[in-house]
Amino acid sequence: MWQLKQVDSEALVMDLAKSANIHPALARILYVRDIKTKEQVNQFFNATLDDLHPIDTLPDVKLGIGRIQQAIKNKEKIVIWGHEDLDGITSVLILYETIRAIQGLPLYHIPTKGKDKHGLSIEKAKEFAQAGVKLIITVDCGITNINEVKAIQDMGIDVIVTDHHEVLDTLPQAVANINPKRKDSQYLFSFLAGCGIALKLAIALVDRHLGISVKELFALKPDFLSYLALGTISDRVPLIDENRILARFGMAQMANVKNPAIRAILEITKTDAQKLTNDRFFSDIIPVFSSANGNTACDYFLNKDYDQCLQWSGELLKQSQEWREEAKDNLALAETIADITPGLIIVRDQRLSLKVLGHIAGKFKDRHQLPVLALGLKDDEWVGECRGINGVDLIALLKAHSSFFSAYGGHKKACGFTVADKVVDKFIISAKKYAKEHFAGNIIKENRIIPDAELSLHELNQDFLKLLPFGESNPAPVLISKNTALVKLNNRLMLSDRPDLEIRNNSDQPINGDKPSVNLLYSFDENLVITILKIENQT
Repeated sequence: MWQLKQVDSEALVMDLAKSANIHPALARILYVRDIKTKEQVNQFFNATLDDLHPIDTLPDVKLGIGRIQQAIKNKEKIVIWGHEDLDGITSVLILYETIRAIQGLPLYHIPTKGKDKHGLSIEKAKEFAQAGVKLIITVDCGITNINEVKAIQDMGIDVIVTDHHEVLDTLPQAVANINPKRKDSQYLFSFLAGCGIALKLAIALVDRHLGISVKELFALKPDFLSYLALGTISDRVPLIDENRILARFGMAQMANVKNPAIRAILEITKTDAQKLTNDRFFSDIIPVFSSANGNTACDYFLNKDYDQCLQWSGELLKQSQEWREEAKDNLALAETIADITPGLIIVRDQRLSLKVLGHIAGKFKDRHQLPVLALGLKDDEWVGECRGINGVDLIALLKAHSSFFSAYGGHKKACGFTVADKVVDKFIISAKKYAKEHFAGNIIKENRIIPDAELSLHELNQDFLKLLPFGESNPAPVLISKNTALVKLNNRLMLSDRPDLEIRNNSDQPINGDKPSVNLLYSFDENLVITILKIENQT
């Protein structure tokens, strides 16, 4: 029989179940997620948008608001400069729509994936300077662009950095560096996505400018919640605290979304927003959005013509299918060239497409439970995508090799860099040595399934959906159902007394419906659909 995740005391779990008036299995699921008091349970289940943290402790937010207000007053052109992923796109949209609504003059720019470098570009900034731009606001990027920010400021363009990536030892010389990961930050939550930081700046801006509250902002801009769901979930930030609030209300808004581009994507992928699951989100929706050019995506998100958005969505779906084929071919190539060493995997080849490096790194990370560096060649530089696992800090590896890079940054478990071709071999030799010394003994395997609690399938009910939304740091629970008899009717697995439950067998053992009672390891999704993970025969 499978062993449950450990808790301090089963008696304390039962005390939590009684005090919070919830099922003991639900109490145990919450307890192992460090929700251990009645008050914490109430907050977890019933948090509202009013429970978002106060903004005034977010570093430099007042400086940023003051400079934006000055730009609006002086009718200065403002460029919102984003990252090319869905978090970056939604971050751009939130600030663009907010600044435009209060009579600012916003523009937006997102570097093209696989073509332009990540973050700020001095060359592109020169074009904006010639066009009369006086302020650049970065979203989901910029915190590691030390040289670029200085050069842009020297051009006469002020820079406000908003970012959620790891902060290096030196901050850019910007007007404001708004990032809760700063060492001097007193903000209560450091894991917001880029779109969450953009939202905080938007909330502070409309409050200072118009006296509008958070609820009033969302009443005026309800689709901001959909943007937040898309950006927050897609960026795989922990779905706890503020992120969980934003994702939960955002997913609910997806069922009533007005934005034509989002509606078109849901239609083209045949997604019922009322039954949207985390798995479906990543398997079907994110890949379609991910195939979009960032600037073009913003164009269509702001487009009110549904038919035009639907046509664009069809083009994205085709591009997504082409990307899948390219990813498949590149992965096959990567499997022939991967260099698997103690504590690190290196995948490097000039034939690898830059568009699929992150995908390759993620696949190798999952398969081998080791951190991965995947590199592809662009001109005379190698572009690297890194994916890590628990117990590994990839940013520490990159910091230790910063002298090799023209740019680097990201998160501890997902980051990137660019390195000149002439020094890439030296970097790889040194990176392997670093990983052997610092990573090899700290690898925490993630592929072992350890159940949260024991709960008979007969007892599973809607109360357990209070755990939603599932995602990073709040995954769907894994449960044990003992002595369970399943029947098969019209090719469908079911419990004789719970025909309402849809049951899918994802184990390596077939179930014909004529077996004696078995022990099941199972999980469930946002629609209470059961997935059987493992089967153990009764002895």
